[in-house]
Amino acid sequence: MFVLPNKAVAEGLWPGLPPDCWPEARVVHSADDWKRLKENFKIEKIKLEKPVRFENVSPNKAYSFKTEWFRLEARISIYAEKDSLTIIKISDERGVSDVRWVNEKLLFMRIWWGRIAIEDVIFDVERDKVVYTEPAMDGYLAYQQYQAQCKGLGAHQGDRSGCKCVGKEDPPARP
Repeated sequence: MFVLPNKAVAEGLWPGLPPDCWPEARVVHSADDWKRLKENFKIEKIKLEKPVRFENVSPNKAYSFKTEWFRLEARISIYAEKDSLTIIKISDERGVSDVRWVNEKLLFMRIWWGRIAIEDVIFDVERDKVVYTEPAMDGYLAYQQYQAQCKGLGAHQGDRSGCKCVGKEDPPARP
């Protein structure tokens, strides 16, 4: 179970409003470092006899990739007009979602390290290099817990409608 104390809200854990103010659950990008990528993200090369083409083609129609899942490992095979195939092996993951082209040479992937721990990665297929990573967390559980907590506080204080935000003013009106 994922529980955050009210103190976490006051200390600025959330980049915007806390989960009890959200209209729905969201992914929150954070400064947390899950420290998983370095040991669980491996890049390998396989010599090619002839060019290959996978189903997910880049916008410039030159490169392509495919994703495969095995027990506790995801593999992304990338053909980038080289004499070798690039294989990204991601181990100890709980899923890799939203693998897609960002532009002609950059590949985005969202790695799930657990139920809430996420790492967004951008990989340059021409340089065979990770060029950007950002940790994030799925706020679904936090959203549910904060909503329940607010309803409980509101009922305890005689207000059956619940609260808008714990320890904050009402969120600003949307234009």
